[in-house]
Amino acid sequence: MVLRPTHTFGVPRGVRLLYATLAVLFAAYVAHAVTNIGGDGLDNLFENWVSDAIPVGCALICFVRSWRVQAERAAWALLGLGVALWACGDIYYSLSLASGVALPIPSFADALWLSEYPLSALAVLFLMRSRHTGDDARVWLDGSIAGLAISAASAAILLPTVLGASGHTYTAEFLTNIAYPVGDMILLGSIGAAMAVRNWRLTRMWGTLALGFVAFAISDGMYLIQTDRGTYVEGTIIDAGWLLGGLCFAIAAWQPVDQPVEEGGQRRFALLLPSAFGGMALLLLVWDHFERLTTAALLLSSASVIAVLARMTLALAENLRMVARLRQEAQELSMKNDELLEVDKLKEDLRLAQKMEALGQLAGGVAHDFNNLLTVVSGYAALLRADVENDSDATRKVEAIVAAAERANDLTRQLLSISPGQVVQTSQLDLNESALDTQELIASALGDDIRLALSLADDLPPIRADAGQISQVLVNLVLNARDAMPQGGVVEIATMSGHIDERPDASGDETRESVRLTVTDTGTGIDQETQARIFEPFFSTKGKDGTGLGLATVYGIVEGSGGSITVDSTVGHGTTFSLVFPAASSAPLTVLGDAPSVGADAPTALRVLLAEDERIVRELLVAQLESLGHQVVAAPTPARACEIYEPHPEDFDVLVTDVVMPGIDGWHLAKLLRAGRPDLPVVLISGYTDGAVDTLDMGGSTAFLQKPFSIDALAESIEAVAAYDPSSALLSAS
Repeated sequence: MVLRPTHTFGVPRGVRLLYATLAVLFAAYVAHAVTNIGGDGLDNLFENWVSDAIPVGCALICFVRSWRVQAERAAWALLGLGVALWACGDIYYSLSLASGVALPIPSFADALWLSEYPLSALAVLFLMRSRHTGDDARVWLDGSIAGLAISAASAAILLPTVLGASGHTYTAEFLTNIAYPVGDMILLGSIGAAMAVRNWRLTRMWGTLALGFVAFAISDGMYLIQTDRGTYVEGTIIDAGWLLGGLCFAIAAWQPVDQPVEEGGQRRFALLLPSAFGGMALLLLVWDHFERLTTAALLLSSASVIAVLARMTLALAENLRMVARLRQEAQELSMKNDELLEVDKLKEDLRLAQKMEALGQLAGGVAHDFNNLLTVVSGYAALLRADVENDSDATRKVEAIVAAAERANDLTRQLLSISPGQVVQTSQLDLNESALDTQELIASALGDDIRLALSLADDLPPIRADAGQISQVLVNLVLNARDAMPQGGVVEIATMSGHIDERPDASGDETRESVRLTVTDTGTGIDQETQARIFEPFFSTKGKDGTGLGLATVYGIVEGSGGSITVDSTVGHGTTFSLVFPAASSAPLTVLGDAPSVGADAPTALRVLLAEDERIVRELLVAQLESLGHQVVAAPTPARACEIYEPHPEDFDVLVTDVVMPGIDGWHLAKLLRAGRPDLPVVLISGYTDGAVDTLDMGGSTAFLQKPFSIDALAESIEAVAAYDPSSALLSAS
C-alpha cells in the first residue's frame, strides 16, 4: 500500500487570513534582512517582534489542523507544540535583550528551542504510522536505511564545526552547542525515513515538511559556522531560514490528505534508493580513512550499512518466498487442470453408468417377459414329450423344441448378468468355508512375495448371504490389499463370533449374534481423506489402472446382506477391513437343487393355491400340477388369491406364486397368507426380481424356482417344501 492525495480540506477563512498575514510578514522580514529596507530604525521591530509573531502564527495553524482532523490529532499537536515552544524561546530571548540581560549558555531559551527537535521528530513518526497502513518490514527497513544515512551525512558535515567552535568552552556550553546539530540530524533522518516508508512518492505535505526541516538544518549550520568565526549578526538571512521552516510546517498542515491506495507495479526498483543511501553511508566510512569523522558519523554510517545488509537479506527471503509461491501456484493450477480432466472423466463414467443402468433395466424387463414365454414353451414341450414318447419322429421334434428353449434360457441369463434386478439366491453360509473355498484362488493371485494367513474361529454361526457374492467380496478385498503391498507382506483373513454389533431381529424382542470377517494387510495404509471416500463409486487411488468399483461393490454386497463394513488404517501401518453380519435366523430358504429327497411318508397329492398373472403361464402351471396329481385352484391376481385363501386356509397345502405381479408382489402375498398360518409352504417362481430372494425373512419352508423350469423341478420343489419339518435339519442352498 502506498499513499496518494485524494482530497483537500476546506481551509477555514480565519486560517486563510492568518496565512496571508504570515506571508506578508515573512516577505517584509526577508526584504529588510537582504536590503535593509526601512533603515536601521526597523531592526528592533523585525528582529524582536516580527520574528516572534511568525512562529506563533505557524503554531496556531498547526493547532487548528489538530483540532479539525481527529485521525492525525497527535501528530499536528506535537508539531504545533514544538513550534510554539520555539516561539516562546524567541520571545524570552527578545525580552531578555530588551531588559539588557545577557543570557548564559545554556539558558531557558535554549531549552525551549531544543524541545522543538524531538517533538517534530515524534510528529513525523505519528504521521508515518497514521498514513501507512501496512507493517511491511521491507518498508521500515528502507526508512531506517535512509534515516541513518542522512543522519550520518549530517553528523559528518555539522558536528566537526561545532566541535571546533566549542573546543575551549566548559562542558555545559559544549553540550548545548552540540545539541542543535544533533537535533538537525534527528529531523533530517526522520523525514528521510518517512519518505522511504512512502516509497519515495512526494506529495505537497511531505515536500513542505522536508523543506522546513532542511531550512532549519541549513540555518543551524550557518549559525554555527558564523558563530565560530564571530561574524553572526541577528536579523539576517539565517534567521529567515528558521522562519521559513516554521512557515513550511504551517503550509503542510493544510495540504491534501493522503489515503492508502494500491501500490504501483514498480517493485523492480525497490532496492535502488536503499542501496543508494547505503552506498552513501559506505562512502562516509571510506572517507574516514582520509579525514577522521566524528564517532557519531561512524556509528550512524555503520548502522546504515548493516540495515542495508538486512534489507538485502529480506529481499532475498522475499524472492525465495515468491519462487515458492509461484511453484505452489503452478502446482495448484496443475491440480485444477487434473481436477477438470477428472471431472470430464467422471462425467464420462456417469454417462456410461447411466447407459449400463438403462441397459440393465431393459434387459431385466425383457428377461421377465421372455422367461414367461420360455416357461410356456418348455413346459408344454415337456407335456407333449410324454404324449408322443412312442412316436420317435415326434419325440425328436419335441426334443429340438426343448433344446432351443434351453439355449434361449442361457441367453436370458446372460442378459440378467448386467441387470440390477438379477436373482440373488441367498442361503445359510459358513464364512469359514467361504474363506477355505477361495483360498487357492486368492493365494495364486497374491504371488510369491505376499503370504496369505487364515485365522478362522471355531463353531462360527452361519450367516444369510449369497455364496458367490461373499467369494467376490473376499477376492476384491484381498486384491486391494495386494496393490497396497508392492514390496510384499502379509494378508490375514480372520473370522470371529459374538455380540460384536448387536442388532434387533425381526421381532425386535431380542438381539442377534453377529459374525465378523476381517481382512488385514501390512501395506502402505490409507490416509484419512481417502478413507472418507473409499466406498464411493468410481473413486480410485490407482489412477488409470483403477475403476473405482471394487470397494463400492463390496460395500453394496455387505449392506445388501444386512451387514456393515468399516475401515481402520494408519499411513505406513497397514489396513483392516471389518465386515459384520448378523447370524442367520432359524427359518431357511430352500432353493431348488438342494431339496432333500422325499421320504415314503411325503404326500403325493396336494392342494395347491396358484397365483400367476400371465394367463398362458397360469394355464401351463395348472396343467403341469394336475399332471402331477395335485389339486389346483388358480388366481390371476394376488387380491383374488387372498379372497380364495382367507375363508378356508386349511384347504390348501402349498402356495405357488409368481414374484413379479401387479398390485402386491409374491413376497408380500406370502407374508399376508402366513400371517394366519406361519407354517404355510411356499414356492416362489420368477425370472426377474428386484432384490434378494429372502429379503423379508418370512420364515417357514420356502423354495425358489427361476423361470424357465422343468416339470420335474417343480414337482421336487413342491414335495420338498411340503415335507419340511422345522425340527429337522435346516434346508439350504449353495
